[in-house]
Amino acid sequence: MKEFMLVISMWANTTYYVEGEFNEGWEYIGNQMILEMPMTKTECERMADDKRWTRHSKNEYYAMLVQCYRNSDRKADK
Repeated sequence: MKEFMLVISMWANTTYYVEGEFNEGWEYIGNQMILEMPMTKTECERMADDKRWTRHSKNEYYAMLVQCYRNSDRKADK
């Protein structure tokens, strides 16, 4: 059944060093793109596979993440 959507989202690096302690993490910054083409889980995972993409990342503080989400889990952004 074609019930998955490909989502590309943006994340910010929240790594910091305070009082001798190193804290590393990533936080979703609220920007995303959804491919409006329902597909099977296998099709979506194949499209999301890193081997299919060429990345050009010049800013270590931001990243794009490609993921598959079940269409029924999708929340309206309104």
